[in-house]
Amino acid sequence: MKIDQPTNLGDIDTTRIDVATDPKPKQRRRKVQKMPAMLEPWAEKAKVRMERRPASPGVMMEPCGELGDFRAVAPHDNHEVWSLQIHDAFGTRSPSTVAVFMEQLRALCGQSWNDERKAWHPSETELNAALNFINSVQPRNEAEAALAAQMLAVHFMTMRVSASALKTGDARTASIAAKLARTYAAQMDTLQQVRGKRRSTRQHITVKHEKHIHTHQHQHLAAWGYAAPDPAPSAPNGNHREPAIEQRTETVCSSASMSGADAIGQVVPISRRARKASL
Repeated sequence: MKIDQPTNLGDIDTTRIDVATDPKPKQRRRKVQKMPAMLEPWAEKAKVRMERRPASPGVMMEPCGELGDFRAVAPHDNHEVWSLQIHDAFGTRSPSTVAVFMEQLRALCGQSWNDERKAWHPSETELNAALNFINSVQPRNEAEAALAAQMLAVHFMTMRVSASALKTGDARTASIAAKLARTYAAQMDTLQQVRGKRRSTRQHITVKHEKHIHTHQHQHLAAWGYAAPDPAPSAPNGNHREPAIEQRTETVCSSASMSGADAIGQVVPISRRARKASL
């Protein structure tokens, strides 16, 4: 572009425009609709449920000592009540145990930049959320509090790894997120077992007694004049096997005329000497 060539900027007086002092354009807020009337009864019930939940201790991080050092303090003026809440949240009466747990939770949480001190400040939002998570488990002793803290750490890792897997689409990262989710589920089962609320499986076994009646028909008995027994009264009508059995029995009886000393016929043949002796 040539310098002497007119452009669309020719009508703008740059000496009268101060970009630094130019007011920012106003952001228009979307129109907010009125709450539906159907939510009013639900809101009353939700308020009752929320009031029944255990109160969260809350915590504030105040700088102390050298630059970058902070300590947890009460968010209200009654430090004694806050100390009771913290000890009850971790299921202990030991101040040392509370101090160790608070330091571990602080290490799990992120940091935010503090403009006043020109330093990184522990995230009070994440720390309060972590403390509320431990308080919601209501640990009865230090062991359950430690398990709740481990569950919190696994939850934080699961969320961060899952977010990375969704952004990058890496299959290996997604597999790690799935393993962390299974670990959290196993920790929940362990907590239930410790409290005696293990899920039990009931198995019902039904034993039935069945009676079977077997009828054996032997063809060689018919040759001795043995009559086949009548079918059982409970036998269904239209049984096609009975005529076949009777037919085979008659066939054997008619073809069983064998020579022998007995008048009715002998199945086993008699030797020649025995026949002569009988004569």
